[in-house]
Amino acid sequence: MKHSVLLHKLPFSCFVLLCVTLCYGQRLEIRPTVYGGLFFYHGSGATATSNVHLSDIGYYNSTSYGKKSDVSYTFELPAQWISRQNHILGLGLAFERLTSKATVDSVFGDWVPPTSATGKVTITNTFLTLNPFVGHRFLAGSVALDGLIGMEWAWHLTAPQEEAEVVTPFKSISKLRKKRIPNDLRARAQVNASYKRMGLSLGYSRGTENQYFYDNRDFKDKKAYANFIRFGISYRLK
Repeated sequence: MKHSVLLHKLPFSCFVLLCVTLCYGQRLEIRPTVYGGLFFYHGSGATATSNVHLSDIGYYNSTSYGKKSDVSYTFELPAQWISRQNHILGLGLAFERLTSKATVDSVFGDWVPPTSATGKVTITNTFLTLNPFVGHRFLAGSVALDGLIGMEWAWHLTAPQEEAEVVTPFKSISKLRKKRIPNDLRARAQVNASYKRMGLSLGYSRGTENQYFYDNRDFKDKKAYANFIRFGISYRLK
């Protein structure tokens, strides 16, 4: 709760810093950035392994919020203002496709006796995110190092898609759409290193809103929070 309150106060802090930055002069940088990374969940509802219940009308799964990552990527357009004192204030707009993974260890169902299995269960999320941030630039010769902290508002563009892929003892792929779950509010920290127009980034985002959803009341107290470790490459347009 305290983390969420602090995150909600950040926009006001950004506004104050913007006023200070504009008063003392600034330069603008725009750096389109492509990120790949590791997206996964933590919390009581997150799991590294999963069972799959198959039936004639689909499949049932209660352990799908994976502690591992599948293919995840982000396209972001950030703009940042840098003061004469190298203070940074910025705003980024991004499209995200983030996928978690849990390893299938067993399968059972209406026509399948309980047996060990291999495969994976994934949850794919598509987000539109807005990322206000502040920071400071450190210079090391021709290399600029930006230390940044901020927040991300993440809006689901579609309901998350869950997919169960069983490889052995037989092949089976089942897909379903989860019900729309709450949008997320994340804390984010990042380091950018740039030389001339090219840049590299390393960042971490941690969600504050419970993303776990399941119809069964037995799972109403489960929690699953998003995590995203990102690695990026950027090019400065201005």
